[in-house]
Amino acid sequence: LTGARFSPSPNHPTIKKWYDGLSKAPWNPPPWVFPIVWTSLYTMMGVASYLVWWSSAPRLVPMALYTLQLLLNFAWSPVFFGMQNATLGMVIVSGMMISVPACTYSFYGVSTIAGSLLVPYVAWTALATSLNAWVVLKNSPDGEPSPEHAPIVGES
Repeated sequence: LTGARFSPSPNHPTIKKWYDGLSKAPWNPPPWVFPIVWTSLYTMMGVASYLVWWSSAPRLVPMALYTLQLLLNFAWSPVFFGMQNATLGMVIVSGMMISVPACTYSFYGVSTIAGSLLVPYVAWTALATSLNAWVVLKNSPDGEPSPEHAPIVGES
């Protein structure tokens, strides 16, 4: 939840105008889903990391992977929304698609419960990656929908 506190808000007028103008994937969830999902995911991540941290099992690698994925997670919103750079956001989320499953796997080695708590995060990261990829592929580098993907006037 701390990361969300310092991330640029998609509701900021400048960011909202940019984001609303993007061509987005048909499977993009409605805006109200994101705070619910992220609150749930951060809660599960916190519990999972607590279980690993306080385990008597070796935890250096799992906690290093956890820190890496968390840093990437915290970097994504300022880059994607704040800098309005979907391409660099794609690089970051691609790193998450490696580090989050790796972290989940390493957590399983310490605690089955901790690993299981991160499985929804892996799924959400995969979804986020697909959404970011759509934005990169279907919009021009300046953040406008590519002409072949621009909405038709009168279409919503």
